[in-house]
Amino acid sequence: MQVVHRLKIHPELFGSAEELRQTNRHFCADSASALTPNPFQKGTTIHFDLLRPSHVTVRVFSVRGTLVRTLADAAYPAGRHSLDWNGSDDRGRPASSSIYFCEFRAGSEREVRRLVLTR
Repeated sequence: MQVVHRLKIHPELFGSAEELRQTNRHFCADSASALTPNPFQKGTTIHFDLLRPSHVTVRVFSVRGTLVRTLADAAYPAGRHSLDWNGSDDRGRPASSSIYFCEFRAGSEREVRRLVLTR
């Protein structure tokens, strides 16, 4: 099973990075919610680039769709950002080994990435 860490923008399909900045896009798809490391044991980092100031929500869900952890729910300035997840839930309890889904929202855009936690 292949784990995809990054989406690549193909300029012939979506335009150049400068053209994307001039649209209503909030984040750059080739860097939005890149997860390193993945799979992980002790922690992982979510990296994202915002093209403009945006309200960002980053949440981690179990395979059953249950909210495990909210990592961000705030306004962020344009630029490069990162968030760490130590594999615990909102109450500080360690999450079990499993597949999780990290949902990244900026403005009206949404992206979901798969995370694999191994204990």
